[in-house]
Amino acid sequence: MYSICSSNYKSSVYCHTVLNINNASCGNSNGQISVAATGGGGGFVYALNNGAFGTDSVYSNVAPGVDTIRVKDNSGCIVTVLATVSNIQGPEITVLDSSNVSCFGNNDGSITLTVSGTNTANLLHVE
Repeated sequence: MYSICSSNYKSSVYCHTVLNINNASCGNSNGQISVAATGGGGGFVYALNNGAFGTDSVYSNVAPGVDTIRVKDNSGCIVTVLATVSNIQGPEITVLDSSNVSCFGNNDGSITLTVSGTNTANLLHVE
């Protein structure tokens, strides 16, 4: 999650917008954008991309990419902010070596692999 701040002066009205962004993972549409605005004429309404303005300031199930957030106050002041939802890739697994079991039911097979592409510890479950 990270935050982006944007400020706009228009007709002596000051509007400050903060975005909190949770990135999508593995190419899924599971990102989230939260918007908070202060100042201006109050009574904020929000719009994602070309959608209609509404009071909901949290957008869920957002796909990776660049989205346009518009914030409008009671005075008609509109602030536009671009929000980039990144795609957090899943792990990449590379098999380096493997050997089959010697006989059905035995537990003497093996596999050697590397896991990369993530910033967190990887937990593997083998059955």
